[in-house]
Amino acid sequence: MSLRIGIVGLGDMGRMFALRWAALKFEVHGCDIPKNYDLLKSEFETINLHIHKSPADFISKIDFLLFCVETSKIKDVVKSVAKLGPKNLIVSAQTSVKAPEIAAFDTYLDKSNQLVGSHALFGPHVDPKGQTLVLFNHRATEASFDAVKILYQSMGCKIETLNNHEQHDQLMADVQVVTHIGF
Repeated sequence: MSLRIGIVGLGDMGRMFALRWAALKFEVHGCDIPKNYDLLKSEFETINLHIHKSPADFISKIDFLLFCVETSKIKDVVKSVAKLGPKNLIVSAQTSVKAPEIAAFDTYLDKSNQLVGSHALFGPHVDPKGQTLVLFNHRATEASFDAVKILYQSMGCKIETLNNHEQHDQLMADVQVVTHIGF
């Protein structure tokens, strides 16, 4: 399954994913806050990356929707996109804390959407080849989960599978404590 990709949020992480997948010849659509539209449009006009003013302009053209927004904004952004009525999409996000993301997905998204949690454990300026990305299946078919796994593997990511968002958040909390103690 070759996914047609939509990305909401083209900051550092969203931009990195968009550019990598576009370079791999995936059909990629994206949007950011309205004030960034003209700049993004001119920046990406020569590559296979379609910039839109809002998700409403591409939601019917995609199979996979990735939110790349801050954890503090995920609820409002998911709620606004959910009003567009997307159905039968595979949906994920790159927030570093998954509980608010999953709560927003469960509250606002249609039950037909397949939900796969994902989190790159590397920054936007790091080559993803060989870097770890964690996935967990929140509410998706095996085929949808595998399609997301293949999508991230296409960039060279090493995939670690977790059981759920609680395991992810506990792991991230443990990493932060160890890092804090170490430094």
